[in-house]
Amino acid sequence: MAQNLLILGQLLDRDAWTSIGKNMVNGMENLILSEPNYMANWGIAWIMANTSIAEVAFVGARCLELKNEFRKQYHPTALTMGTATTSTLPLLQGKAAPNKTTIYVCYEKTCKQPVYTVTDALQQLQTEAHR
Repeated sequence: MAQNLLILGQLLDRDAWTSIGKNMVNGMENLILSEPNYMANWGIAWIMANTSIAEVAFVGARCLELKNEFRKQYHPTALTMGTATTSTLPLLQGKAAPNKTTIYVCYEKTCKQPVYTVTDALQQLQTEAHR
């Protein structure tokens, strides 16, 4: 449930949900650290609550193709979303790509320079991870 609250809170821009998810995880922190073999899902939620989660948005006609290419690698701290046209998701609002599918790599609702290839998006992720 904590993971769901953290993901949906970020995806739907519901700070209260994110806060509840973080409080749930923080309440379990001692147990997560002392019994990691039995607390794997809580451990994943702990990582999500205590690191910057990348929001990777794919916008345009080829959004599904590029998202699938991106997801061939494991990115535990990346939340992916996309739309071929328009969307009511907060991060996707106002983003249109009429001519070329665009990838936005964002952290805490602030997007980096838009890119057009998965390779460039992965480079933005790696650059941020090494800060």
